[in-house]
Amino acid sequence: MNNSDEVVPADPNRINVNDGLEVTYWCKEFGCSEAQLMDAVRHAGVRVIAVHSWIKKARGEVPRRGIAKTRNEH
Repeated sequence: MNNSDEVVPADPNRINVNDGLEVTYWCKEFGCSEAQLMDAVRHAGVRVIAVHSWIKKARGEVPRRGIAKTRNEH
């Protein structure tokens, strides 16, 4: 990330739900609420790809591999 003030997860492949700053980071990345993120982690585990996929499925979106953003996401 270019801005040194932005939080960078310690492990970019896992979501640490015990770190409030990481929770905020992932909520922003996925465009979801904290409750939605926690629900996804409960169902899918802490791996970023699995959580992202679960959130997209919960929204009725077709999940893609990885977490690359489309032009419409952000």
